[in-house]
Amino acid sequence: MQVLNDFWPWRGTLRGTMTIADLLACGTLSPEAAATLWWAIDRGASVFVAAGPPGAGKSTVANALLEFLPEDAHVYVTSGGRDRLEVPPAPGARYLLVNELSPHMPVYLCGAAARRAFALLQTGVRMLGTLHARDAAEAVRVMCYEADLDPAEVTAPFVFAVISAGWRGVDIVRRVVELGLRTPDGELTILTTRADEELRLVPAGAEALARWSGSEAGLVQRAIGDRARQLTTLAPRP
Repeated sequence: MQVLNDFWPWRGTLRGTMTIADLLACGTLSPEAAATLWWAIDRGASVFVAAGPPGAGKSTVANALLEFLPEDAHVYVTSGGRDRLEVPPAPGARYLLVNELSPHMPVYLCGAAARRAFALLQTGVRMLGTLHARDAAEAVRVMCYEADLDPAEVTAPFVFAVISAGWRGVDIVRRVVELGLRTPDGELTILTTRADEELRLVPAGAEALARWSGSEAGLVQRAIGDRARQLTTLAPRP
C-alpha cells in the first residue's frame, strides 16, 4: 500500500490501533465476517464501517481493514470540506480513506467535498471509511444525506459493517453485528446473521454476492470459508 498524501487525518482520529488478528481474538470480528469483507474488497467493493455512538470502534475496524487492500493499492486520505480531492493517477487500485462521513469535525467529509469524492467512484476509485448508523439500511441513508446524493447517483458497490458496543461488567464489548451489500443497482441485502455468538454469511447473502460478482453462490461460500480458515491461523500481537 502506498499513501498519496498526508496520512494524519486518518491516523489522527485513532485512540489505538488493532490488527485483524487482534479483532478476531477479542471477538469484534468473526472469521467469516472478516473473510466476507476481505472477499468483497478483493472484488472492488467500497466499505463503510458504521455504528451509532462515538467510541464504538468504527475507526479501529476501518483501520484494520487496510490489511485487506491489494498490495498495489494507492490511498488518498480525505481532509474535510476544503479538500479538492485532486487524486493523482496511480497504477493499481486507488482508495479514498474517509475517516468519517459527517460534518462534526473539520477533517470529516460532507457536502460538496463528499460529492466530489463520490464522483471519483465513477472513475474506478474506491472508498473506505466510517459513518454513524445503527444498521446497514440507515447507513445507506446517512451516506446519501451527508454527500447530498440521490440514492440513484450511487452506482458503486458498497459493503457496510455495523458495530454494536455495550458494557459487560466493567468492560466494553464491541462486535460487528451486521454486514450489508448495496449493489450498483441500489439493491441492499443483509449478508449475515448472528449464530452461536458468531456472525455468519447466510445463503441469501452468498447469492447476493454471487449475483453482484458474476459468480455462483456455492463458489462464493467456499471461497469465503477458505479465507475464514486462513484467518483463524493469525496470531494477535503480543
